[in-house]
Amino acid sequence: MSGSAIAQVLALLALPVITRLFAPEDFGILGIFLAVIGIIGVMVCLRYELTILLPKNENDAAHLYWLSLASACVVTVLSLFIVAFYTEPILEFLNAPGLEPYVWFIPAGIFLKGLHTANSHWNTRRAMFGRLATVDVGNSLITNGSKILFGVFGLISGGILILSNLLGTTVAAMILGRNIYREDRKFLLKGIRWKRGVTLIREYKNISLFNTTGSLFNMFSQKAPLLLLTWLFNPAVAGYYLLADQLLKKPANFVIKAIKNVFFKKASTEQDNPKKLAEITGLLTEAVTLFGLGFVTLMITIAGPFAVIILGENWVSTGQFIQWLSLYILILFVTNPISSLVTIKRKEHIVFFLHIGEMVVKVGALLIGGLYFKDPLQTIILFSVVSFFYSLCTVPWLFSLSNSSVFRFFRVIGFPFLVSGITVAISLILLKGEYFLSVITINLIYAALYSYLTKETWIPVLRSVKP
Repeated sequence: MSGSAIAQVLALLALPVITRLFAPEDFGILGIFLAVIGIIGVMVCLRYELTILLPKNENDAAHLYWLSLASACVVTVLSLFIVAFYTEPILEFLNAPGLEPYVWFIPAGIFLKGLHTANSHWNTRRAMFGRLATVDVGNSLITNGSKILFGVFGLISGGILILSNLLGTTVAAMILGRNIYREDRKFLLKGIRWKRGVTLIREYKNISLFNTTGSLFNMFSQKAPLLLLTWLFNPAVAGYYLLADQLLKKPANFVIKAIKNVFFKKASTEQDNPKKLAEITGLLTEAVTLFGLGFVTLMITIAGPFAVIILGENWVSTGQFIQWLSLYILILFVTNPISSLVTIKRKEHIVFFLHIGEMVVKVGALLIGGLYFKDPLQTIILFSVVSFFYSLCTVPWLFSLSNSSVFRFFRVIGFPFLVSGITVAISLILLKGEYFLSVITINLIYAALYSYLTKETWIPVLRSVKP
């Protein structure tokens, strides 16, 4: 978590410089590119990367690693074919002619995504969490450093932002790949047999089939705002959304991603011990949710209103988006860390339909907001509120997979939630009167009080997830 924190801090420190070098339209082009890569990238390994952690036998895990890479190569070739023959209608549909010079970056981004995903999951199996965090730091440093360097020398465009992201991913994938070869080639280069590979494909076919299609729907619902905001309004609005989304998710992922990796490893080990699995699930979810609640409260009351000071005068809409999207980000703290239970318990067929529902609900909210209200902010408000309540309905089911008590969970977060709600209400009232100093003072008091109230939950959990 410390390594991931450094990566997120580097990204956040670079943002005030980057947002003054690049225009919202440039971020909009980057957002469309990341949306395409995200949607295709989630299926690039056909989700066989998730299965790398499951076998107790190292040779089986090695087969699944190579299967993940093979799948990435196939999907990359297919993307090359699509880019070669269908670029024009795709760009016309997306309302993004500015992306045309950079469409050939898409297959490269898809392949790098697959390579990095497979390498990351192999390192997770080997419990190399420190290495993964170090690579995150390097990725962030290269990505954001190159953006600033290019911008200072006058190379300013959406393509430059795309290129910088690809540079960071390339270095991260190469470092992880080099270490895998150096340390684990005895597992990966010996004893690989086609027959065993085919057997494993059949064994994990449900994970691949349902998780790939389900994750595709899920990722589309996550990236839909970038695509639909461009289609409904213009790339600049997508740029505002991208920056708001990153400002929220980068710090959030500092906790979510680190704990999710460790939870997947621990839960896979304890899957045959129901009591221990329920304990791990309950403790982790409570701790991550309490952290998320405090984080979201500060984002609504301070980060949103003061975003224009940090990012520049062109980003007023980003601050407004942050305040409302925080509601949606809060539910991710609850559901994302324990979503690995779906794979462990082989419930992909159920989550497949949940992802379809999520996609329909989110896309519907965006279309209603854009076509009926015809206002970007009202569209974001509707999207965030609908997304929050839909995901909230899945919480009891996720808890049931580990036999954890959802009632205990809501009881633990009840009082901290009340304190946070009161803080938000008072802060928003004071902000209308432009009492900025009072808002900052109240939230400093809140941060200290909230940390004290929740310390008995999050301190033991941080210790328990130490690899």
